[in-house]
Amino acid sequence: VLGSGGMGIVYEGRHTLIGRKIAVKLLFPEIRASQESLARFQNEARIAASIAHKNIIDVFDMGTTTDKIPFIVMEYLLGYSLEQVLKLTTTIPTTMAVDILLEVLSALHAVHSRGIIHRDLKPDNVFLVEQAGGEDLVKVLDFGICYLRKAAGMQDAAVKTETGFLLGSPLYMAPEQALSEDAIDHRVDLYAVGVILYRMLTGAFPHEGSNY
Repeated sequence: VLGSGGMGIVYEGRHTLIGRKIAVKLLFPEIRASQESLARFQNEARIAASIAHKNIIDVFDMGTTTDKIPFIVMEYLLGYSLEQVLKLTTTIPTTMAVDILLEVLSALHAVHSRGIIHRDLKPDNVFLVEQAGGEDLVKVLDFGICYLRKAAGMQDAAVKTETGFLLGSPLYMAPEQALSEDAIDHRVDLYAVGVILYRMLTGAFPHEGSNY
């Protein structure tokens, strides 16, 4: 097991013919019956694969296992999430913080130009990849709850949520996202980037509370 997210659990795998390490994400059993969750899971694969940006995780394949479990096959990333780094260091030097977020913003530019809003940007979804040359490459992960304004070729179910169901991470969530899904645009992602920067530089959040 490599980790888990809001929709599934990710395992380390290996391509049986060429021996390459891969990551395989399986949809959680308790949400497999939901057509909305299935559509979001499948759109996560389509979105990441269609953008083909160096700062967005690569998706190679998707399908269903013999046990009827939906899966996504992704590139295997060696490194650490930004959340893991922050838990170890609390703060990050300004130059490094700016370098990380410039790559995040480059990924967002590609995403937003396609009419897609990530809406769950947080340090858990920003991965620092260790490369052979020694320089980290930043990857944006987890498009499972993205919001589609005009992207073609995606299922309509991906833009709908159950009434009263809050999607996103409250500490990084713009006020308009918490109030109404209909009011959001690409700026909710930029708000989240601002919160991430604030946390990297100060070790704290701009707003905290004991409940949502």
